[in-house]
Amino acid sequence: MIVRQLGELFAQGIVKAAQKIGGNAPELAVHVKGMDLPAHDPRAFFSLAVSYATSSRGACHSHGLCYKAACGLLLPEMGITEVPDRFSMEGKDFIAAKFHDLSALQDAVTICNFMKFGGFTITDMLNSLNAITGWDWKIEDFLKVGERLSTLKRAVNVKWGFSRKDDTLPKAMYQPAKEGCRAGKVPGPLDPALDGYYRLKGWDSDGKPTAETLKELGLTEE
Repeated sequence: MIVRQLGELFAQGIVKAAQKIGGNAPELAVHVKGMDLPAHDPRAFFSLAVSYATSSRGACHSHGLCYKAACGLLLPEMGITEVPDRFSMEGKDFIAAKFHDLSALQDAVTICNFMKFGGFTITDMLNSLNAITGWDWKIEDFLKVGERLSTLKRAVNVKWGFSRKDDTLPKAMYQPAKEGCRAGKVPGPLDPALDGYYRLKGWDSDGKPTAETLKELGLTEE
């Protein structure tokens, strides 16, 4: 009976459940855009703070494996050529943006994220795609697809009312952990990173793709 009641309570997600519980529950709910945080903590990898906040579907680690850059998973084709400091906010807008594009690419060609851990590079992805389809795409063409998909997702979210106000983190992520490598660590302010991320994407200061960006990516005829 209790299990069924809990299932019914959380059937529509953590936000609806918190609203039903009432009191301080909505403030305590740990989520981004309604999605609960996974096991991957942005207090351990500050790139995840930017990634979760700007992700089209909320706190999803598989939307961008940006934390892996700090573990040595580099993307030279996208300009990530050095292992970043996991506890610095510097450059994390760029890393989050590129890993979001990469995730969109991998989803489009149905390649598992874990292929990267085995050394299957972006160039390998492109070469495989060209071999299978008979196309002759260049790396620039391929990377542009990732940019297009990321911006398309954002455009859909904007239509549904999402904006900069939703690109945030729960309060719990600014409370330092007491144990492990993340002990005493919290990400820096998000606003500078959001500004940088939006500029890289060609979005305005509220996170809305500009008309110029939509046209350049082939997402509008105007």
